[in-house]
Amino acid sequence: MKHTRAKHTKSRRGCITCKSVILRLQLTRTNSRRIRHVKCDEQQPECLQCVRTGRKCDGYDPKQTNPQAQQRAVVESVPEAWTKPSADNRLVLRPGTREERQSIEFFCTRTSHALSGFFDSDLWRYFLPQLSHSEAAIRHAAIALGALHQHIHIVLSKDKCDPGRKIAPQNEQFIIQQYNSAIRHLVAQLSSAHQVPHLTLIACCLFVCLEILSGQINKALDHIEAGLKILQRWENETDGRLQSEGITRELTYIVVRWNTQLAKHGRKMIPLNLSQLDRAESVEKEDSWSDISPARHSLDVLVNRTMSFVEAVGIDRKTRGSPWQVRRQQTLLQDLAAWLSAFDSLMKRCGRRLKKIDPRGPVLLRIHHRTNQIMVAVSLATDELIFDQLDDDFRAVLAYAEELIELNASLDKDALLTVFSLESGLIAPLCYTATKCRNPLLRRRAINLLYRCPQKEGLWSMQQYAILARILVQIEEAEVAHLPVEQRIPEDRHRVYEAHIENRNCRSCQLVLMYMSGAGDGEWHCRVRHVEFSSEIQGDHTIETGYRALVDCA
Repeated sequence: MKHTRAKHTKSRRGCITCKSVILRLQLTRTNSRRIRHVKCDEQQPECLQCVRTGRKCDGYDPKQTNPQAQQRAVVESVPEAWTKPSADNRLVLRPGTREERQSIEFFCTRTSHALSGFFDSDLWRYFLPQLSHSEAAIRHAAIALGALHQHIHIVLSKDKCDPGRKIAPQNEQFIIQQYNSAIRHLVAQLSSAHQVPHLTLIACCLFVCLEILSGQINKALDHIEAGLKILQRWENETDGRLQSEGITRELTYIVVRWNTQLAKHGRKMIPLNLSQLDRAESVEKEDSWSDISPARHSLDVLVNRTMSFVEAVGIDRKTRGSPWQVRRQQTLLQDLAAWLSAFDSLMKRCGRRLKKIDPRGPVLLRIHHRTNQIMVAVSLATDELIFDQLDDDFRAVLAYAEELIELNASLDKDALLTVFSLESGLIAPLCYTATKCRNPLLRRRAINLLYRCPQKEGLWSMQQYAILARILVQIEEAEVAHLPVEQRIPEDRHRVYEAHIENRNCRSCQLVLMYMSGAGDGEWHCRVRHVEFSSEIQGDHTIETGYRALVDCA
């Protein structure tokens, strides 16, 4: 006779150490073998399970040991997302130097918020700090990232310039030592019999952040490609059926968003099987959307499909407009419209609650949706004049951007996201608006807003892209510079069709500009300009003030 357990409510009152062990077991679990763990016995002040196994018991979460506090937490309103969390409930300190402990503390209380951005993330805010206790590779990578983030935060509080070249030798040596230790431990873990692919991808995420903050864009892109190939292997090993565990799911969407950043920085996108994700976050399930995460994930997949289509169409204007391209374009436009309808429905049902959590998330999703809608709409055009028909769309992007910047100024009290965030945010849509919208007032308004963006958003550097956008506007408007600003609309032959950034680092880059004669059916003409960011920064404040005086009319 088969015995079945009686139904019961799972206890969540275990000690912090046992929970960390359970998290490790969850990460190493496979489909073929179920790993059994022993429940924490919840003895006070130290659980017997920890004592018996020789672990140091780190006590209990006060909210879990106080039923009244737990009951209050259920009925109270949702806390504000920008409230600083306590690291005590997430981090168990291991022996280490004072500098290591200080850096890991900064990572858990500050950097983890920058990694999650405007959206709640159990991975960055809770799971990863716990993993830093049990996994040496994660711990050393987190120490390196926390140290670098703290240094840049201090530098930027004194100087708004790009800080990539200002790391003091002693700080740089400490960061490099921790980074190398993380790599050594990761290599050892990969060569062991008990590999945990999730840990490899989490370490990859941290390495990407380290390279971004160091200004090593090409190395960051290399790590991103490596992470995407890990996801590809997962798909192949599971026949496209990705696991539904929270960590795996969140990692999957992080990597999907990375794929679009690859496309915008001169690398080829990695082909991914998004069919399962499409079904999981389908807009047909809009009535089941109860928070921002499924809406965000649905848009992640849609943006990935959009960028894949734009990449497949390519830059050759003469081959555009084939039947399959037109069908694909119409499908994407319909899917974008369906997403917006589903999102509006979500905000109508749950908007008040979602805005209490963090009102910036919904605004950012609207910006990315509208920007990708523009990209799809123009994807089959043979010339640049089509953008002149989209001023209203660009105005909407700018209005949402202004709203988000104002919200961020009032809510980001510690200026965490002003320094760095892992995800693409405002810089990419504003740079696209400044370079593709030829309305002279709107594009200057976009550049003005660029200077108010965070210093770094993923692979996007505010200072660098604001400078590049300004240079491109000056080049396009050179022939009409004698006219009043509001009349400086360049002819198609003076418009930049394609702009590529090569050899970018903290100090300089090559800006490759491509023009076309004959309104889309002529020959390509290429112009290369070497840009020294340090020399361009000198005039930024004057230029920014001038733009601000003009954009009020837009």
